[in-house]
Amino acid sequence: MRKVLLLGILLGTLVLSGCMVGLLSKQESFSGTDSFAIASPRSDILDVIAAVGKEMGMSVTRIDKKQGAISFQRGSTGTAGMLVGSMNNATLGVVVKDAGKTLDISTTTWGNFGSGGQDASTKFTDEFKTQLAKKLGQSEVSK
Repeated sequence: MRKVLLLGILLGTLVLSGCMVGLLSKQESFSGTDSFAIASPRSDILDVIAAVGKEMGMSVTRIDKKQGAISFQRGSTGTAGMLVGSMNNATLGVVVKDAGKTLDISTTTWGNFGSGGQDASTKFTDEFKTQLAKKLGQSEVSK
C-alpha cells in the first residue's frame, strides 16, 4: 500500500511540474486565411472536407450545408503532453465560394513550444490542403 501511495505522489508531482512548465512557457497564437481552387466543383464537397478533417484527427464542430460551411477543432492533451507541459489547439473553418470552385480556409492555432505560431498554422493549413487535394484527385495544391 505504501508503494502505491509513493507511486501516486511521484506521478502527481511529475504531472504538476509538467503543467507548471507548460503554464510558464511562452504561449503563442495565430490566425490566418488561405484559399483552395477546386478543379471540378462537387456537390459532396462538404462531405469530402469532413472526411479529410476526421482523417487528420479533427472533430467537426459545425457543418452548415445551406451556407456551405464547415468547422473543425483539434487539441493536444493527455498524459505525455501533461508531463512536459505541452498545450496546443487548432481550429479550421472552410467556406465554399464561387459555385463550388473556391474554398476559403481560415485557421487559428494556439499553444506553446512552437505549436501556436504562424509556422504551426501554415503547416496545419498546408497539411489540410495536401490531404484534400489527394482526396479530390488533384495533382497540385493551390496557393
